[in-house]
Amino acid sequence: MLDKKNISDRLLKCFSSVVHDIMRDKGLTNFVLDPSIKSNLQQNKIAGEIFTINGNSNPSYNSHETLLAWTGLLSKSPSDTILVCQPNDNKVALMGELSAEYLQMKGVLGYIVDGGCRELEFINQIRFPVWSKFFTPRDIVGYWKPTEMGEPIKIGDVIISVNNYEIFDSNQGIGTTNFVQNVNLLRALEGELARTIGAMKNVRGARVHLVMPRRELFSRERQKASASVVLQVQGSGRLGKEQVQAIQHLVAAAVPEMNPDKISILDDRGQLLARGQGDSTATAAGSVAEMRTAFENRMRQAIIELLERTVGLNRVRAEITADIDYDLSLIHI
Repeated sequence: MLDKKNISDRLLKCFSSVVHDIMRDKGLTNFVLDPSIKSNLQQNKIAGEIFTINGNSNPSYNSHETLLAWTGLLSKSPSDTILVCQPNDNKVALMGELSAEYLQMKGVLGYIVDGGCRELEFINQIRFPVWSKFFTPRDIVGYWKPTEMGEPIKIGDVIISVNNYEIFDSNQGIGTTNFVQNVNLLRALEGELARTIGAMKNVRGARVHLVMPRRELFSRERQKASASVVLQVQGSGRLGKEQVQAIQHLVAAAVPEMNPDKISILDDRGQLLARGQGDSTATAAGSVAEMRTAFENRMRQAIIELLERTVGLNRVRAEITADIDYDLSLIHI
């Protein structure tokens, strides 16, 4: 059985075009990064396990806050991995001289960023592999900080996750038990659903947790399959009711004996988008709360869109708490 080091060593011996053709023949899509992300070194080639970084920019960040977050990122970066960063920014450099030297000393294999880099001359001298889109002297101080590490990110049309394909490369020996095989199958299904959902509009990433049906011994009743989905929404966007229902039906169609109303969905802000309680009583009881949530979402989005015309995109965050009198029999418009 191959370990991760052996897999990386074998990939290094392959032409990238051959790996591409094999993945294409396996039916995979959207696995090639934008060619505008270029290497700092000629004849540069690395292969290894991925560690993802996600972040955002905000001019209101103070210098101490951003520097502390960046040094924390460097200290948490695992050795023998390739760091892949989605900065969600096109103004600052996300790699420089000191950071590259530290990562190289720590044993990080290389760095890929959907954004900028600086001090390339020094980085080239120490032969640390970096792929980036542009060069700029501006750094992240007082402007950008990482928000997530080890979570799915999206670069162009490519969904990138930690251990994307490890599920099918591990524990495949002859002595693998049915239990381990079922666990691997479940994790693979969760991963595929997460990548499909993550490719949807306004969705940056997703985590899917499945509870498969299991019949208890000496019982005629069989447990219903259920699922929960956690969405990472792009920027200040919101998902409409139709898109939430589409995600429910997507997951239900992929899992035997699962009904869409047994799937709960929430976003990374902790807001419940679908209850997933699976009965009419719960639906009726939740209709009032859903009405209030829908109203709050509409008002929040209206405020954001209004203010962004003045202060700029992604610079407004609004929180609405509505107190609605449901006893009124008349509505004045």
